[in-house]
Amino acid sequence: MLFFTTVDTSAPVSARHSVPQIPRSAESIDRALLDQPAEWACFPSAWHLAAWRAEAGERLAPCVDCLPDFQARMQRLHRCRHPDVLFIEEDGEVVGRLPTPSGLSRYGAKSDVDPAASAFTVAVACRVLGVDGVVLLVGISAASLPHYRNGNRTLPPAKFLALQAAVRAAARFIVSRI
Repeated sequence: MLFFTTVDTSAPVSARHSVPQIPRSAESIDRALLDQPAEWACFPSAWHLAAWRAEAGERLAPCVDCLPDFQARMQRLHRCRHPDVLFIEEDGEVVGRLPTPSGLSRYGAKSDVDPAASAFTVAVACRVLGVDGVVLLVGISAASLPHYRNGNRTLPPAKFLALQAAVRAAARFIVSRI
């Protein structure tokens, strides 16, 4: 979890604490959010969550940046939303992953499908197969399709893989005809 502070630059470099500075993207966040509770209780305020989201992006679950010690403290305080997070070593650093039916996820407990990949696949499939083809193939309603296309919803893993395979097969067919 990232906490931000300013560093006293008047002290010599060797005397400065090694504390992350406020990222530039967080400077524009309304300071009034400091007085509001965060959607995720493990953050001290809505401002801290907004600053984390500005750096990490909207789609990742904050659990990816959590650490076992911090999670234990939040559990003791009853502020941990996902006590089931598993910590693994990835590229030399410890990261949190949420267990899902299809494995460990960075995005949430329901799916490990990258929301951007899901949205892209749905958008391409609509162009290649048509809206009716996507609705019939994947089994989602036509009314909810725009939410999948713009990334507000993510396809479940099985539907994502089926749609991705259909788009790839259609692309191979189109390329073979050129």
